[in-house]
Amino acid sequence: MSIAAFLASIGFQQYRAHFEKHAIDEDVLAELTSEDLLTIGVEPLGHRKKILAAISDRLKEDHAEEATDDAHQRNVAVLFADLVDSTTISQRLAPEALRDFTSAHQAISKNAVEHYGGKVAQFLGDGVLAFFGFPRAHEDDV
Repeated sequence: MSIAAFLASIGFQQYRAHFEKHAIDEDVLAELTSEDLLTIGVEPLGHRKKILAAISDRLKEDHAEEATDDAHQRNVAVLFADLVDSTTISQRLAPEALRDFTSAHQAISKNAVEHYGGKVAQFLGDGVLAFFGFPRAHEDDV
């Protein structure tokens, strides 16, 4: 919202020229004091107090919107899956074949998790730990 629109919204559009003359924009608005407003020509104390209160309310609204955008509850699903009978498989395969088998299992697991919007957090031996709903949430993650 522009300074002109802000002043109009609180009923003090008569001070628009004062704000423009002194290059008061949105970046400076939050730093204004009663003395600053007096310096730029807002003489009635009541007007200065009302303008400062409106600035304070606006800053609170802006911070509330930022907090609402960033902070919210989300459901996260955690998946841990490992190979059935991996000990038996490891006893039957040569070390190189087991490494290839495990690498293939990890690649397939990673592709499946990412296909459904999840993120692999860690591979633990023959297991995979994955999150759904973190870092990006989807409506149906859980």
